[in-house]
Amino acid sequence: MRGYVQGQTVTDPETGVKQRRYRVWIRDVDRLREAAPRRDQRIRDKAEFDGERTRLAVESVAGYKDTYERFRALFAGWRSVRKVVPKGDLVQRAAPLESIFEAGNVILLRGAWNRDFIDECAQFGTGAAHDDQIAALCGLYEVSVSAREPTIRGVR
Repeated sequence: MRGYVQGQTVTDPETGVKQRRYRVWIRDVDRLREAAPRRDQRIRDKAEFDGERTRLAVESVAGYKDTYERFRALFAGWRSVRKVVPKGDLVQRAAPLESIFEAGNVILLRGAWNRDFIDECAQFGTGAAHDDQIAALCGLYEVSVSAREPTIRGVR
């Protein structure tokens, strides 16, 4: 499953996650720094690359509640999109992942994005400006656990 989180800026990283038995595999992070329609085309390109078996989910929250409708229109007639409504603040949502991180069961596939992701994780909860990658990871984890998905991928 690939999930989308609309950030407060157009630096929307993509977080690909695979979760299996208390292990979380983060496959890729792609920061989108384009405005629509270029951003939307890049998201469609990524969905095409993933293939039709990869389902899509998008977070719908606060000032970005229209994101779900925009994604439904973007993928109309091609892919279904699942709406994800986060419950609680991000610290609460990240709590189930804490023990997985502490046990060393978060695996990052090697990529140019690794340093930025690790830095964001290290700063999480300190009031740092950026937490979009954490939000994407939490949303995808919540979706995978609730749907009992063996594999999830995510784009923000």
